[in-house]
Amino acid sequence: YQRRVHGDCLFFQSLTVKMSLLHCVKQCPLRVLRVPAYGMLKYQTRNSSSKSLPSSGSSAGVAGGDLRDRVYNMCTHRGFIFPGSDIYGRLMSSFDYGPLGILLKRNISEAWWKHFVLHRKDCVGLDSSIIMHSQVWKTAGHVDNFIDPMVDCLSCGIRHRADKLVKDAGGNLKHSQNEPSLWLPEIDQQINLLKIKCPCCNKSQLSSARELNLLFNCRSGSHDTYLRPETAQGIFINFHNVCRALRKRLPLGIGQIGKSFRNEISPGNFLFRMREFEQMELEYFCHPAQAMQSFDEWVRYCHDWLLKYGMKKENLKLVPAENKDLAHYALATTDIEYKFPFGWGEIWGIAHRGDYDLRQHE
Repeated sequence: YQRRVHGDCLFFQSLTVKMSLLHCVKQCPLRVLRVPAYGMLKYQTRNSSSKSLPSSGSSAGVAGGDLRDRVYNMCTHRGFIFPGSDIYGRLMSSFDYGPLGILLKRNISEAWWKHFVLHRKDCVGLDSSIIMHSQVWKTAGHVDNFIDPMVDCLSCGIRHRADKLVKDAGGNLKHSQNEPSLWLPEIDQQINLLKIKCPCCNKSQLSSARELNLLFNCRSGSHDTYLRPETAQGIFINFHNVCRALRKRLPLGIGQIGKSFRNEISPGNFLFRMREFEQMELEYFCHPAQAMQSFDEWVRYCHDWLLKYGMKKENLKLVPAENKDLAHYALATTDIEYKFPFGWGEIWGIAHRGDYDLRQHE
């Protein structure tokens, strides 16, 4: 969810539509009451009593992986989610929403759209193209900065995100991707120091860390470009068009819902991290003097929205990013993380982008 500032842009990054946020708000033949992440999936038909899967805290001895398998099996068997390209052996991290899944996903999208766009006088909607000119991504900095560190297992051939391996092993990286000459050697040093093994084959045969750009390449006619990794840039390049067409004044929010694509090194945990996903995103433009105040207000607004639709407060936490972890466009970032069976994971990012994007696209 992104909000943005004229002069100082608040980028309330995206709320990706994942099972972690599933909470149905409309009646349908199968009325989904709650799906807080991979915890309690509670459902109720109109003519039957409510039933539920045990949450991670309600069943003694249930491991996170076991619970995920049970939720995954229930979702596939009951028409919520199907494995992508199933008849051809499946494609990793690819899922299709079934008849009940698409109803659930659309209910979430509609609830978000009403709360963040339709019911606010200072916000309007947009639907920008998935394929845009390659210069959009070059100018925005994604071609040079949208990267993750990667290592290969020389034994089984599986690729892993290197900084995540270090973090999971208890390591602490002092440098970030903004300092690649120091970042990659430090990752290699931590891998050797902590004696990190491949999570798949449990062998200590990892290659040196290297960078991987997360943009998906594609061709539009004879033009080489990329599938969009975020919906935000479509908002930024149309900012003046929206202001001129609707004669809007600041503060102004522009929201949209749409597909994004990221060539993730190691997607996984069911729907939590995928290469193709849907974002609900809003950029809020305001005067620079109001930027930090608006940023704090939107952090609370997003957090309260999650609580309103059924998430428990103890399963949510706000995590301000350290300076070394900020993206190339951000002045400040606060992530909202959810307590999944596999640990804490980000479900919403709120970022103060300053005037970076508008200046880049001038």
